[in-house]
Amino acid sequence: MLLTAQTALAQQPAQRHHVAGSNYTISNDEPGKSKETVNTVIDNTSYRLIMINDQLTELYVDGKLVPADQYSRYEETIKKIKEQLRLDRIQAKKDQEQAMKDQAQAKIQQEKAVKDQLQAKIDQEAAMKDQAQAKLQQDKSVKDQQQAKIQQEKAAKDQQQAKIDQETAMKDQAAAKIQQEKAEEDQQQAKIQQEKAAEDQLQAKKDQEQAMKDQAAAKIDEERAKEDQRLMKQLISDLIKDGIIGDEKSLQSIRMSSTELLVNGKKQPDEVYLKYKTKYPRFATGNFSYEVSNDGNKSIHMHR
Repeated sequence: MLLTAQTALAQQPAQRHHVAGSNYTISNDEPGKSKETVNTVIDNTSYRLIMINDQLTELYVDGKLVPADQYSRYEETIKKIKEQLRLDRIQAKKDQEQAMKDQAQAKIQQEKAVKDQLQAKIDQEAAMKDQAQAKLQQDKSVKDQQQAKIQQEKAAKDQQQAKIDQETAMKDQAAAKIQQEKAEEDQQQAKIQQEKAAEDQLQAKKDQEQAMKDQAAAKIDEERAKEDQRLMKQLISDLIKDGIIGDEKSLQSIRMSSTELLVNGKKQPDEVYLKYKTKYPRFATGNFSYEVSNDGNKSIHMHR
């Protein structure tokens, strides 16, 4: 699923930022993840945000990747972009309501066009009757020349009026046809907008269901992370007991795979590896690593 939206971020009074324009995409290509990409230009500076499940994972400024520990420098700009995305969703709802109003107006116009067409037909039939009456009066004028002259003049006038009425009726009929075609076109457009609104509503429901699934998966991942932390503490305790390291402060790294165990970069004997592989099979089934950075931060990575 790919949803692409174009939006313009309006400049607010007394604010320094000028937003030239932006676009964003939302995709669910990866199971259990809703990925949203936003591209925008503010004060001649381009920003690219990549969010997974509403969490900012990548930030680019003028095409350069910004480290996560520097996100706070752009906190206000990120808030402005997220707020505009929220306003765009509200505007989409208003557009849907306007589409329904347009459909109702199109129906009224169509009914009026039908009435105008019926009236044009009545006017045309009246004109034809007037023309027939004029012919009868002309025949009678042959029998009575004097009366015929008077009646002929009247018939000529009636005939002229009939012609005018007929031309008017034809114009009205043409105008009614144009209005009817326009009403049908408006109705078709309203139908398309209504179908699009229904599709958007269905997609919103699917996104909500996916979000609930993602939340459940996140809870499972959190429980697994807690279990990994517990096992990690136990493993460090075993390394100290076995004399492989003096204490926890002396530990810089651990790497374990399906074939070997390295502690602080040093490969351990096979019997030591087999002991820890048997006791900690979760760490030995993939590429497991534990790192302590220079600033004291600790990280666990497992690739299966």
